[in-house]
Amino acid sequence: MDRKIVEESYLVFSPSLYLYALSLTKDERKAEQLVSEAYYKLLCQTHAPDQLKFWLLRVVKTSFIDQYRKKQYRQSVDIASQHITFTESFESQILQKERNRQLYFAILSLPMPYQELILLFYFADCSTTELAQYFQLTVNQVRVYLHRARKKLKEVLQDEY
Repeated sequence: MDRKIVEESYLVFSPSLYLYALSLTKDERKAEQLVSEAYYKLLCQTHAPDQLKFWLLRVVKTSFIDQYRKKQYRQSVDIASQHITFTESFESQILQKERNRQLYFAILSLPMPYQELILLFYFADCSTTELAQYFQLTVNQVRVYLHRARKKLKEVLQDEY
């Protein structure tokens, strides 16, 4: 694999890969490990995959599933990552964290195709065209599924409030 291609793809895709991995793992270090593992596997390839971004996304997802199955990842509380500073906006920080937590659990409550579409669209910055290729659907089908997912998500969030 050409090192220049790997470097360029890292600059372009690593932020969205990291957000996707973070949405799966809920842990910054584990997300970084998944992204690193994906790029290591890319370096080991003899030629560049056709759709590099989706290939990397699949590697992140399958690596997460493999590690989850092997029970290598355990839920742990990282005190350093949850350090809260006491400032004037302390209350707003708590409210924002609570909203984010509710949104995250609402996304997890969606059926699987909707859940994955929302995660890839918003956290991995995938376009509807890219999602259509990834799920082997038409662009219109992806838009309809995203609309339904947003509608279902809105219903779940309204039930909580």
